[in-house]
Amino acid sequence: MTVGEIKKNALAIMFANYETDLANVDVDTLTDEEYTKYTVNMNACINRALKRIERACVLPNKTIVINKATAGEIGTYLARYNLASLTNDMGIVQRVSKEDGYGRYAPCVDFCMEGDIIILPTPAKSDTYRVMYQPKVQRLALTAVSSTEINIPDEVAEIIPYFIKAELYEEDEPSMAANARNIFEATLDSLRRDEYEVQTSVANIYGGLQ
Repeated sequence: MTVGEIKKNALAIMFANYETDLANVDVDTLTDEEYTKYTVNMNACINRALKRIERACVLPNKTIVINKATAGEIGTYLARYNLASLTNDMGIVQRVSKEDGYGRYAPCVDFCMEGDIIILPTPAKSDTYRVMYQPKVQRLALTAVSSTEINIPDEVAEIIPYFIKAELYEEDEPSMAANARNIFEATLDSLRRDEYEVQTSVANIYGGLQ
């Protein structure tokens, strides 16, 4: 979804386009003060919405592979890897899985974080770790044009207009702002992903856990 699409949707739910069909209008070309008094602040609002979305962990997880060949501080028992050197969009680590050369799979491996450093048991030659994490989202420049793409799923991006409305209506229309914020937060919660939750055992109602 583009910045322009988000802004036009925001204007629509703010009831700012009573007489104008914005479907084929470039938001950057709008000069009417009825619109520009809102659009001038929207890029900053979008950035704050993206920060909130990151913290909610609703984006598709990404994965980094770590094995014996991965550069790090390798000790006899523990290994330290700088995740910032392995990817430029590292956010919150959700979990770490491990597979060895015999096909044995552990869905959840203990790990510790020290800033950008992840500490794991030193991998054997045939071990592969997969670090599942929530990615960071690139923020907009305050001068970003309407054609700029927001690199998140549309199902998440389409709730940003409610965040914009909540912020820009906060002083003039507090009840409408509160309602918009409630819609944003409730929808955000419904989008929360459980990819980091894994099943580690099966309950057998006749004989306990398998």
